[in-house]
Amino acid sequence: GIGKKVSLTGLILTGGDAVNYTFSGDSVATANIDVLPEAKWLGGGSSNAWSDPKNWDALPDGSNVLAVNLPASATNVRLDSNVGAVSLQTLTSAGMLSVEGSSLQVRNGITTAGYNQTGGTVGGAGAFKVTGTFNQTGGTLAAGSVEVVRSNGDVVIGNVSSPTVSLIAQSGAIRESGSIQSATLITKSTAGTFLNAPGNQISSFTAENIGTGDIELVNKGVLTTAGVNNTGGSITVVNTGGISSLDTALITAPGPGSKVSLTANSPLSIGALGVQANGNIVLVATNLTSAGNITLNGPIESKTGSIAMTAANNFTQNSSVLAPLGVSVNVGGALTLGPTATSGYQPVSYQVNSVSVVPPRSPTSANAASELVVALMATALDPVTDIAVVRLESLMTKDKEKDRDLSKELIVSEGQLCRP
Repeated sequence: GIGKKVSLTGLILTGGDAVNYTFSGDSVATANIDVLPEAKWLGGGSSNAWSDPKNWDALPDGSNVLAVNLPASATNVRLDSNVGAVSLQTLTSAGMLSVEGSSLQVRNGITTAGYNQTGGTVGGAGAFKVTGTFNQTGGTLAAGSVEVVRSNGDVVIGNVSSPTVSLIAQSGAIRESGSIQSATLITKSTAGTFLNAPGNQISSFTAENIGTGDIELVNKGVLTTAGVNNTGGSITVVNTGGISSLDTALITAPGPGSKVSLTANSPLSIGALGVQANGNIVLVATNLTSAGNITLNGPIESKTGSIAMTAANNFTQNSSVLAPLGVSVNVGGALTLGPTATSGYQPVSYQVNSVSVVPPRSPTSANAASELVVALMATALDPVTDIAVVRLESLMTKDKEKDRDLSKELIVSEGQLCRP
């Protein structure tokens, strides 16, 4: 009746998630439901499917659990499409975590000894770390940072988005099954790095390969190289946008016959340490996205091959360009040679709008006579040698005068334009 109190006793919970919650006391007027701090893996199901309740003391589904800590005995836990979207604070695994479907959002980070993703969505603001096997052939991965260190085999990465991505294949290659979107990408490999997905958008690229195999990157946007070193293969970078190398970052491929090819569909700028290769070097700047200028502030040197450079617009050289099989430069706009610009060895060809122009001086032309005089003076033992030295000094003076006269025609001062 009216005004009488009613007590409820013997309340029970039913349903698939009932194990996650409890009542406190026999009489309940109000109640608080707390999220379970951690779900424990039991592995009692017929498979390693995440969605099987028999595998858990409490099935992590939705936002009912804060943390999951999978033991090493959980050799291959499969986040399958039969489980609803999962939201956690942390996830750690001493075994393999396989993502086949559904959605896994982990706010404070994921750390796992192995990772395989063929579908689904994984994300979170925290760090994503893998210390063993890593294969991502499907699905998407987004995190505050991505760090993969694999001791055996290849690292295969798919659609990844993160401010910082670090990939290390200690005895294998790094390959792509999808695109990488990152402000900073750092790679280390022993069998090559092959990042040719058309959707790559990387701002800063640092790469090292210490074995055989090439380093390849296809990218969009403004790209900065912060050091690219391949001891056993070639380097190829094709960027829809500008490329610039840091002054403190060398691009080098010293292995036998190894080549360097950089193509910027926009400006290409080489920093103070320059570009080195054992084989051929090719530098190209097109006008696809903006003016195809090339600026050389560091030496470009091939040990055994040739150098070919093409600027759709302007070409500015403030350094040496050396190749034993010759140097070829083609400029569509203006050619500007700084006071330290040199080129060699023969044949050397500089063309502006398909018309040949005088190239920069040889790096040895101004010093050859003086070096010969010093060598003879060091061995002078009698007056005859002194006479020879006097004659050579006279020749050196004439050579210097000739060089000065010739330099008026050959050398273009900083800021001046060299035209045919």
